[in-house]
Amino acid sequence: MTTALYLGLDIGTTACKTVAIDDLGKVHAKGTGKYPTYTPEPGTSEQDVIEVWQGVRDALKELTSQVAPAQLKALGLSGAMHSFLPITSEGQPLARALTWADTRQARDLLPLRKRLAALKAYERTGCPSQWLYHPARLAWWREAHGLNLNGGFVAIKDWILLQLTGKLATDTCIASSTGWLDMHKRTWDEKLLSLSGLHRGQLPTLLAPTDRVGTILPGVSRATGLPLKLPVYPGGSDGGMANLGSGAVAPNTSGSVVITVGTSGAVRVTTDKPLLDPQQRTWCYNLTGGLWFAGGAINNGGLAVDRIRSEFYGDLPEKEGFTQLFADAKRTEAGAEGVLLLPFYAGERTPHWRPDLQPDLLNFSDRERRHVARAALEAVAFCLADVWEVLQPQVSIDSRRFIRLTGGITQSHLWSQIVCDVLGVPLVLSEAADASAIGAALTARAGLQGKSKVEWVGGDEGTRIEPDSVEHVNYKSIRRGFAKAVAARVKALPRQA
Repeated sequence: MTTALYLGLDIGTTACKTVAIDDLGKVHAKGTGKYPTYTPEPGTSEQDVIEVWQGVRDALKELTSQVAPAQLKALGLSGAMHSFLPITSEGQPLARALTWADTRQARDLLPLRKRLAALKAYERTGCPSQWLYHPARLAWWREAHGLNLNGGFVAIKDWILLQLTGKLATDTCIASSTGWLDMHKRTWDEKLLSLSGLHRGQLPTLLAPTDRVGTILPGVSRATGLPLKLPVYPGGSDGGMANLGSGAVAPNTSGSVVITVGTSGAVRVTTDKPLLDPQQRTWCYNLTGGLWFAGGAINNGGLAVDRIRSEFYGDLPEKEGFTQLFADAKRTEAGAEGVLLLPFYAGERTPHWRPDLQPDLLNFSDRERRHVARAALEAVAFCLADVWEVLQPQVSIDSRRFIRLTGGITQSHLWSQIVCDVLGVPLVLSEAADASAIGAALTARAGLQGKSKVEWVGGDEGTRIEPDSVEHVNYKSIRRGFAKAVAARVKALPRQA
């Protein structure tokens, strides 16, 4: 008897990943595909979905070469939140998709914010009145392009789902991050659509993450090696799927926390009811039928470290540059001898919500590049701590359990330990860097079994690391200097629209 395998496809910011897991959560095969992001001018971050689709096919083809087609039973998807793609009524892309990092919509938000406040949009959607969400993105897009098209708007993941199955659909998890979904009723919000000049027909059909969309198209089967009639399930957002894939929705884990650092970063807590912040510093999205996840995101995780690698280690090939950067950071004491990096290469989200924040390097004049390497890792940890502190008063977090660290950061014990020491709480490292892809595979497994609740299956809980109490006290002092420098930069910025 062949082992049944469930596929997860995570469509990330810089690459896509596929995994095939069995009923015990063991990974049997992986595949990757890459595609570019276009940043021709400040504030711009776009992707060509045709190129993303080619990356997806490459990843799937790599995976299917490692397993027997008969083993593959279902496919689930995960995708980055907040992507925005205008399409024709036939589903053809009209332009490149905006990614979460595109901030051009932040200009002159005051009129829109007043209208959203009047409709109590945050209470219904869990989405703050910010540039990141689709009401602002659509308003900007129409003004920039001078169009009021008859087509519609989808996420990148939705469009990839269309290519796989021929069906235009989205899931309530990723739809919850648009600013157009009533997260309580899990339906498109008619008043907010009307505010944006839209109707339901211009948005994809809403499905639960475990609802079957359709099956793989014949042409896709030939191009990727996926079996014909393989069932496909929509899954959800990368953040939500990371919570599923890391075990943060196992029984009795309401209040459990997942910290993820990849290109960006986030702190997310799973809750059994919507969780809102009176100051709208955090967001809250639907995960599955009776679960939500609330939290905050930072724009600069691995992105900031990559910029430092490029600027200070550009004399080395990329892989060797990263290796040297982490080696240099390891041999440098905490605090980097006073060097501070303000890592805002893509502005910032929680808690400042300032896309115009700029990066800066402080106290570097007589230091070495190893100090900058250390300062970059610490800066990301400090930004995560800002989100952590905003979120903590809103929910009872048991720091003794279920605080999981996921994403590419787990490949570096040093960086993981820095985050642990800055927060001052134990962390469990999810050994699977592909937590979002695994969550998507688990969603497909649940859907195939006719279940609406996604069960986490996994063996080892992961490596537990403890904070160093001396370093934690040390970092408190260092972080005060970091916070003071950031506050000064925020204060100097123009008043927000």
